[in-house]
Amino acid sequence: MIDINFKGLSTEATIAKVLILVGLLLKLVGIIVIFGGLVPVTNVSMTLGIAPFTWVLAGALTAFGLLAIAGMIVLWKGLGKFKAKDYQGVAIYALISAFLPPIGAPELIGAVLLLISPELKRKK
Repeated sequence: MIDINFKGLSTEATIAKVLILVGLLLKLVGIIVIFGGLVPVTNVSMTLGIAPFTWVLAGALTAFGLLAIAGMIVLWKGLGKFKAKDYQGVAIYALISAFLPPIGAPELIGAVLLLISPELKRKK
């Protein structure tokens, strides 16, 4: 379960946590859109008579969707590290997830904010 407690966090870490949560929700919406558009796109291309292209398009959308699921799992695992107060781990997981499709600006900004937060400086 994700810990939504913001007590004891600096402003940067609080904003980072909110941005990472927003990034998680956007990845979920992206996955729904990718897999929701898979059937209509393949049906349209079958109707137009370009069946060989259909399999290429369906394979590309499926691969893109699987990468998006992987990015969401990585981000979820990173959010779990907030509970253990491993802020550097959260930032690394958020950076990895930010570069998996769909590209996520909120988690990238959140990771950078977390890397400059006082919590990380205190831990060193």
